Formats: sequence, C-alpha cells, structure tokens
Amino acid sequence: MSGVAALLLARLAGPPQPGQAQRGVRGTVGEVWEAFRAPDRRSFAQRLRRLWEWAQGQELTAWLLAQVQKLCGRAREYGAAYAHRDGHRTSNIR
Repeated sequence: MSGVAALLLARLAGPPQPGQAQRGVRGTVGEVWEAFRAPDRRSFAQRLRRLWEWAQGQELTAWLLAQVQKLCGRAREYGAAYAHRDGHRTSNIR
C-alpha cells in the first residue's frame, strides 16, 4: 500500500469528530483501496472520478462524504507519484 493510500485510509477509518457516525466507512475504504491500486496515473484519475460518483450515490454521513470529496479533489497531487516509475508505491519496502 502506498504511503499516501495508508494515510488516507487511516484518515477515513480513523476516529471521527464527536457525534459523527461511522456508517459506510468499511465500503468506502474498499472503494478507496481499489482506486489506489490503479496501474497508471490516467486510470488512477479515472478511478477517483468513479469513486466520487459512487460516494454521491451512497448514504454516507456528511463527514465521510466530505473526506471522499477532499481525497478526490487532490487527484492531481496524488497522481504525481506515478511520475516516479521506479519509486516504491508501498510502505512495505523489501
């Protein structure tokens, strides 16, 4: 798992602010994980667009929907990792 993906998944699954429900977190984490497994920058951007479309059709809490929107809004920044062809995309470097 890339370091960015790990941070995002931790943020999504992490403790919400008091009073915010965790409804939909498990499914959302799965969708985010699939987006970050994209083989190239182009498909990564496409997967994030599809993630946002998917999230809007779900009954997610406002907090969780805002987190997904933030993530998808930063696709260009996260996509920069694909420019480093030989870079490690996992936090488990061997």
